[in-house]
Amino acid sequence: MSPTGRIVISAVLSLTLLSQMGVPTARAEVYMPPTVNSSALPNGGITEKTKKTVPCNSPATSDNIEKNKRQQQFRPLINARPVWSTTQGEGQTVAIIDTGINPHPRLKNLEGLADFNADRGLNDCDQHGSLVAAILAAQPQEDGFAGVAPGVRILSIRQTSSHYGILKDPFEGRERRLPPGVRHPEPQLEGNPGNVITLAKAVRIAADAGATVINISQAACRPRGHSLGDEALGAAISYAVQVKDIVVVTAAGNLVDECRDQNEIMPLTTASIPQEKVKTIVSPAYFDNLVLTVGSVAQDGSPSDFSIAGPWVDVVAPGEGIVSLGPRGLVDAVQDDKGNRGDLQGTSFATPFVSGVVALVRAKHPDWSAQQVMDQIKETARPLSGGRNTQVGYGLVDPIAAVNSTPKARAAAGAGIPFRDYQEKQPSIIFGGILIGIVVVAAGGVLVWWVRRNRRLN
Repeated sequence: MSPTGRIVISAVLSLTLLSQMGVPTARAEVYMPPTVNSSALPNGGITEKTKKTVPCNSPATSDNIEKNKRQQQFRPLINARPVWSTTQGEGQTVAIIDTGINPHPRLKNLEGLADFNADRGLNDCDQHGSLVAAILAAQPQEDGFAGVAPGVRILSIRQTSSHYGILKDPFEGRERRLPPGVRHPEPQLEGNPGNVITLAKAVRIAADAGATVINISQAACRPRGHSLGDEALGAAISYAVQVKDIVVVTAAGNLVDECRDQNEIMPLTTASIPQEKVKTIVSPAYFDNLVLTVGSVAQDGSPSDFSIAGPWVDVVAPGEGIVSLGPRGLVDAVQDDKGNRGDLQGTSFATPFVSGVVALVRAKHPDWSAQQVMDQIKETARPLSGGRNTQVGYGLVDPIAAVNSTPKARAAAGAGIPFRDYQEKQPSIIFGGILIGIVVVAAGGVLVWWVRRNRRLN
């Protein structure tokens, strides 16, 4: 029997800085979201010279598949079916920036948009983006499984993969003068495709392609006080939201090696949060008020131990006991070429639940701005046991309330609590260069499959 484990799936964008890694940034007593430098908006594509280095993963089933199917079908935490008579997300375009999406008969409105190689986003060797897409948009069938918004159009951008390496020319950027008879050296493998710069470019590509929702099941982490080198990403997200009126939904991130220190869990109020309560910063999640950040809960609604808390967490959705769609039926695990098998869990899988609800709201209320839609998602979330806090945000996303209620009706009922109010209006937009001398190079940025054997969890 194949060894089983837990695969906490999160696109962790590890960074390499040309200056000393982890240059401290300015400190303050109160936590503030990062500023946005609009002049850092990136251009260009994400194509790299790559080579496949690891055999592809395969969708699989765990010993708990029947239990997980029953939970997701008959006791769903996120049940969008009652609003399908009103909308299934028709007219909305969701860009999924991930590891690519394999075409499937039940992903009927899937289009490839961009890729780090020639596949245009329609090849998923990691078996991550395909599972995310099915949670969001799979067509219903007699097996009981369906995506949250099966009427949407999906644009796939393959921006990262742990199964490919980047081929670098040793003479790149230098004069190629070789002695007679000496052959030019072969390109060398250097890291995996995908970092905060290519993620920024992918956001720009999705925004210019007409997306109305962008799903980012990825995260880059650093200890607080150290730079993430994500100027371009902040600028791209600001461009998507404030210029193109797109809702960007992103994962809160998982507690794994790069993101191992949990932030203090605090009640969600209008009070400022002391900076020392924030140990780990997560991008793009911490671009608060520009993105909807999604944490994870178990199928019983309890917060997932691995879900990173932070003042930027807005709502939660299921990220454990996940069932999705494989090429030959329903799956709840992924298996690598060595037979290691792991459950589907992580904030990566919570994120498409919320992206699907966002698409439903935008379809029902096409005149609402991106900011109004984000406010609607937060205001209609169901508070969980323990109340609203920095791990679960405003609570569990509620598709029925989000689609059917209105701010005016809620105001009349006195529902909801005020949103966080930082001491300064944020994120402020500045012009001109900051973080001079800190440059992210393409050696980072991989989608990491964290395989943990059962004996290591006990």
